[in-house]
Amino acid sequence: MGLPGGRLRNDEDLTTSVRRQLAEKVDLRELAHLEQLAVFSDPHRVPGGRVIASTFWVWCPPPPPRNCHPTPAGIR
Repeated sequence: MGLPGGRLRNDEDLTTSVRRQLAEKVDLRELAHLEQLAVFSDPHRVPGGRVIASTFWVWCPPPPPRNCHPTPAGIR
């Protein structure tokens, strides 16, 4: 299982990019908290070219409750 991610656009900072990626890839648009955890920038981390990765921790609000009332088995 992979985490959503993607390239940083020329006109974006990291936080804007994270918000865009989450909205586009997993339809997560409301974030209660967004925090950068780590940056991985070792020049030899990925063969073939320099890749810098940043990780974020996101807390999103719970979804609103649904109006469903389960019926106990046997009641009609």
